[in-house]
Amino acid sequence: MPRIAWLLRPRRACAVTVAVAGPSCSGKTTLVNYFELRGLGTRFSMDSFYKPTPEIPVFVDDIPAFDHPDAFDLAMLNSAIASARSGIATEIPRYEYYSRRGGRLDGTDTYDPKGAVLVDGILSLHPTLQPSIDLGIFVVRSASRRRAARLRRDVEHCGVSPERCSRVYDRMTVPLTTCHVLPQEDAADIVVVNPG
Repeated sequence: MPRIAWLLRPRRACAVTVAVAGPSCSGKTTLVNYFELRGLGTRFSMDSFYKPTPEIPVFVDDIPAFDHPDAFDLAMLNSAIASARSGIATEIPRYEYYSRRGGRLDGTDTYDPKGAVLVDGILSLHPTLQPSIDLGIFVVRSASRRRAARLRRDVEHCGVSPERCSRVYDRMTVPLTTCHVLPQEDAADIVVVNPG
């Protein structure tokens, strides 16, 4: 693969940017944490670039379209990636998953790139971001295991009822994943299968 060979060239002018994309609860963050713990780079979460909830259009019933590209501020994300690739510490919005329904939290956190820039997000290989990405990894996991993990996470850690979790997943996550997330596999340099 020519892109991978290009990554190995000595004396690159900017940091390597690795995007780890895939459906919700496929294992993206686990893989990125593995890289980070081994000193290969610094995690950069796409979740930090969710728009405030009132700006995200409702997809169906009262469920915002969280898994749609329009839910993210992709222009701000691209700008932050560009700074990180240049080795410049950058301020990124502070985000807390469990406050998602209340929107983005106030304030920012400083992202100080060390090693590769590891972009973790369901849509981190979206066409808008691909020019900023040097290496794309797509994580695959069976639909049944993703659904079980997502429901367990949202019930145990977010305090959402099982009925609400199931409705959000089946009515919003599944169709938007099919339409926007899964096609990114074609843009990936590496596909990782998560059997768990």
